[in-house]
Amino acid sequence: MLAKLLIFAAGFAALSSFAMIAKRTNKKYTNTRHGKLLKTSDGSVYMFLDVYLTGNGAYNSGCILKFDKDLNLLWQKAYTEWNGTSATSTFEVHGAAEYDASTIVIYGYSWDLLKATVTMVNKSDGSVVWTKAVATIRPESIAVIAGNIFIAGSTNNALNGVPLVVKLDGLGNVLNRVTYTKSSGAMYSIVSMSYSANDNCIYALSSGLDTSSRTEPYVLKLGLDCSKIDVFQIGSTSYENMAVGIVALP
Repeated sequence: MLAKLLIFAAGFAALSSFAMIAKRTNKKYTNTRHGKLLKTSDGSVYMFLDVYLTGNGAYNSGCILKFDKDLNLLWQKAYTEWNGTSATSTFEVHGAAEYDASTIVIYGYSWDLLKATVTMVNKSDGSVVWTKAVATIRPESIAVIAGNIFIAGSTNNALNGVPLVVKLDGLGNVLNRVTYTKSSGAMYSIVSMSYSANDNCIYALSSGLDTSSRTEPYVLKLGLDCSKIDVFQIGSTSYENMAVGIVALP
């Protein structure tokens, strides 16, 4: 069966949801970036933020807020130790996916390790189960498929690297690492990915350049071993488009 895909190629769809959470809870979170939302199978909503801290230097403290289905705040947790004047440990939170009934996995960046990180935390209180550094990736997206964790992004800065997917097991051990290219033009970074049960494949949305050097979205069709099955351009060829998000429909 063919996969049905919903693709966001312009605009910022996540901002409206982010603003709604802030409005409904009458909370205002300032000095933040990397705002992402995750709704889990039990109806809970998680907000992921990086809060800008100042002191002896400047740091981004990863923070998770958990709400119930009525958007009542259940708990919040910051992932930075602060000694009063400076941060002694810093960890950014950029996004997440539900792993199972009791845990979620988050991706971000560790200023201690100077590497991207993947961390599993408990839904009950945000406590860390494990955290692993993942080298040579600028992560942009995460997915959990059949008990494995897929982190996607680029090998370097989004405008200088190439698309990359890293596959990990449920303990954070790297199983595979694959980069992708196309026959002409360039692809920079995978910004979103989604699993299709219809054909048991992963569809990844990448930004890139066409043969006329216009910025265009590209879709990579991948196997569960991260192998490239196909790549195709979407959108108009007469003007530039921006890759934002992709969802595989039932």
